[in-house]
Amino acid sequence: MKVLIATSATLMGVLLLGGVPAGVASGDLPPGAPALVEASRIVNGFGTALYARLAADNPGKNLFFSPYSVSSALAMTAHGARDETLLQMAHVLRYPAAVTQDLSLIGAGMERLDERLHTAQGPPEATLDRIEQLHKDIAVAKAVVDDSTADNQQKFGAMTQSQISGAELEDLLAVTGPVELGTANALFGEQTYPFAPAYLETIHKFYRTGGLFEVDFRDSSDEARTRINTWVATQTHDRIKDLLAPGVLDGTTRLVLVNAIYFKGRWMSPFPAEATKDEDFTSPDGKVRVMLMHHDSPQASAYAAVNADGSFFETPKTYAPGAAPRLYPGADGFQLLELPYKGDELSMVLILPMAPGGLTNLERKLDPARLEAWTARLDRRDVNSFVPRFRLESSYSMGGILRAMGMKRAFIDPRDANGAQFGPMCASRDPRLQLYISEVVHKAFVEVDERGTEAAASTAVSIRQSAETRGPRLIHFTPTFRADHPFLFLIRDRVSGTILFLGRVTNPNG
Repeated sequence: MKVLIATSATLMGVLLLGGVPAGVASGDLPPGAPALVEASRIVNGFGTALYARLAADNPGKNLFFSPYSVSSALAMTAHGARDETLLQMAHVLRYPAAVTQDLSLIGAGMERLDERLHTAQGPPEATLDRIEQLHKDIAVAKAVVDDSTADNQQKFGAMTQSQISGAELEDLLAVTGPVELGTANALFGEQTYPFAPAYLETIHKFYRTGGLFEVDFRDSSDEARTRINTWVATQTHDRIKDLLAPGVLDGTTRLVLVNAIYFKGRWMSPFPAEATKDEDFTSPDGKVRVMLMHHDSPQASAYAAVNADGSFFETPKTYAPGAAPRLYPGADGFQLLELPYKGDELSMVLILPMAPGGLTNLERKLDPARLEAWTARLDRRDVNSFVPRFRLESSYSMGGILRAMGMKRAFIDPRDANGAQFGPMCASRDPRLQLYISEVVHKAFVEVDERGTEAAASTAVSIRQSAETRGPRLIHFTPTFRADHPFLFLIRDRVSGTILFLGRVTNPNG
């Protein structure tokens, strides 16, 4: 009998990175910080390892997923595992020994992380409910306008309602802050299956699932699939549709664990629309034309440069005429650019190889420790920034990837001697009722433009470090970051350091 794990994510704009956050004082961390930091490190460790597998399986292609989302769904599953199945899952998910011995530690950490992300968005629940309803109203009105069977009067009424709802939505977003950030977990279980109460209580306690949503997988699996897809679409404001394809579920499915994350935010310093130009971008398949955004001094932007061996490159602030030092690392080095969102709690970090063909070499260096070291050196300063508009949609079947990473036993039918061990999920000891994972499905969406995304909840604070001056003859140096060839981008909560989204752009046109 099968368990299916499904995750979804959507991001309107861009963001970034992981590790313990640079530039955030330890006193700024919320209550439960040790558990929060440990959960962040776990998510980041698993996320970078999963990225390496996805990158190897998709050479030269765009890539985008949510480490947070996949980690959350698999963490809920791990609570129901035991023995070798649990050990293999813990190894792949990067759980330390203490967490493996006491899964309440990962539960507490993910609970703190979820609370942190909800804190970042700020608005009260009632306001969020109204924002969600307005999104739905606008979607319904749009459907009427697009309906070829609707008459002109109906379409006019729908357009009017959409304008009214849109105006109210803009007003609400203006007074509630620049962030829409939501996460949700859910368990959809076969109505006749004897799930262990202790397991359901644990998942509800740490992951706020609201209990078990009972469905009829035995006789109406497609109806259950539609219900799950509707839940996901609602949680992601219709950015993730049809997460589960026809045929993924059948009469033997007993449980579907789902995580969804939605984010929408605006840059602290929007890119001037008039500065966006049609430019060349060097993709693996040759040059393509893209819309390259430009900002000569984004507010609160941060910059760092790294040498080929991973060591920090000291970028000068000033230099004397006729004695210019090296301004950039060599051809095998790379640059980092951080662009904060309003509120300065969430940000996007792009990591750009100096050479157009340097992405593979950069990816080999990608791990949580290096990311933490690199981002710790980000320095807030003016940066001449060029970033392409892009929109990515991705869909992954991760079962094979997770097995290759070492999570093998969880996918084996329990009737096999070395089958999955998910006994804690079931209230019965009947071997015929034992469960195993059939698949892990993930979808993600990201769109980047001049306005950015909606993210962060507190008032924006601009912190700038004055350039060192030794006299009127020194020349101020503003580094240029020109993302006109393949680059990495990550999405992070700056307070906890958690990677929410991670990907690469090899062709902004998709």
